[in-house]
Amino acid sequence: MRRIPEYEFKVPNDEEGRQFIDLFKKFLNKDKYGYRLRGNAKNRREIVAITDNPSHMFEHIPAEFADEFRVYINPKNKRLRFLP
Repeated sequence: MRRIPEYEFKVPNDEEGRQFIDLFKKFLNKDKYGYRLRGNAKNRREIVAITDNPSHMFEHIPAEFADEFRVYINPKNKRLRFLP
């Protein structure tokens, strides 16, 4: 069974956004939480043409082509939950 991410937010792929992600990685409590970064782009068709990889149409985009990143935070302990 696939785990559903507990929390998601978006960060722009610019200098300030990458700085935020670096600080996020530094200060995240890695004993209790895991995270995933996924690239997102507004025009996926252009990226599929450039990379010649049709899976980029439906999955995450490589960082160098992403307009923004989606950040997913998952608790490592299933009993640990975010407050609503």
